[in-house]
Amino acid sequence: MKCLKLFTPVVQHQSKCLQAKKFISFPFDLKKEERGRTHKFNYPESTEQNTSQRKKTYLKIAANMTSGGCVFVLLSVFHVSLSVELTGLYGNLTSPNFPEPYPDNTLIVWNITVPPGHRVKLYFTHFSMEASNLCEYDYIQVLAEGNYSMRFCGEEEKNDESTPRNTVILSTDNRMSVVFRSDYSNEERFTGFQAFYTSEDINECRDIVHQGGACDQFCHNYIGGYYCSCRPGYVLHLNRRSCTVPCPSQVLTNLSGLLTSPGYPSPYPPMIHCNHTIRLPEGYRIILEFIEPFDIEGHPDTLCPYDLLKISTSHRDYGPFCGSTPPDNIQIESLQAHVAFRSDSRGKNKGWKIKYTSLNVTSLVVIKT
Repeated sequence: MKCLKLFTPVVQHQSKCLQAKKFISFPFDLKKEERGRTHKFNYPESTEQNTSQRKKTYLKIAANMTSGGCVFVLLSVFHVSLSVELTGLYGNLTSPNFPEPYPDNTLIVWNITVPPGHRVKLYFTHFSMEASNLCEYDYIQVLAEGNYSMRFCGEEEKNDESTPRNTVILSTDNRMSVVFRSDYSNEERFTGFQAFYTSEDINECRDIVHQGGACDQFCHNYIGGYYCSCRPGYVLHLNRRSCTVPCPSQVLTNLSGLLTSPGYPSPYPPMIHCNHTIRLPEGYRIILEFIEPFDIEGHPDTLCPYDLLKISTSHRDYGPFCGSTPPDNIQIESLQAHVAFRSDSRGKNKGWKIKYTSLNVTSLVVIKT
């Protein structure tokens, strides 16, 4: 009767012999790759196909049960690791020796990179690999940056649930990695896999989800990219996505007047930077009254991290203000005040309206007693 025992040169595991076929977890370049864990690859800048091969030495352990004890024999084996860089608009990849059975003890990583503005589309036309629980023995693993990790094994002809079958895999950006791994032995002959990939244009106008899509107003897709445009009266912000309106600075010198956010009470545009000044003659002071509805994007836990309204003088700052509750009236002990308003790239809030009046302090009579 044969039995196998896990062993490392430093730590010896439980002394009982484990009657199991699989006993080596091959170390390889993805050292943090474990069952069910996603690992990110580094993608080189090269536009050529590069293949690197590294040989590493591992220990294979066999054990015989004799008279109730285990006798261990250490066998030196060599593991070959391949890393293949694919940069074409389309291509295919297969297991080694396909359509013949693939070799044992093999690791290959294909890193696929297509042009920016495109994504990788991958599908399998043949799949025959050793089946196991959670695909822990032989497997294909597909990793797409910022998306997911999928692991496949089993035989398509047997309708194993762990095979890719008719699955079409799409990356979220222009990169994808495919890992092929076989362990030290197979009881049957498995013919491996054949897969094809192609570069597919990303329709950013349809696929990008940012709180409102790729563009504020109009989105135009083309092969390899997209651009935004705006309705008449709006201008495209430097971020090339947001549509905003100019907010010319005003200097108000009348003894009373109104100030509002652009478009009030309709939602104010994104990426607004408004700077206004109220400037009165000597002997006057400014009184500010905030009119309802008052609606500036805010946050329940942080003070005005998105949009804000701020009042400042040479001696004091008031605010920032945001949310849906208008501030109390402010009497400013100065003849000049600056009103600043900022908005970010998101939100559909109605804005604000300020009514200002003046107080003539020289006409006040001070009665001494």
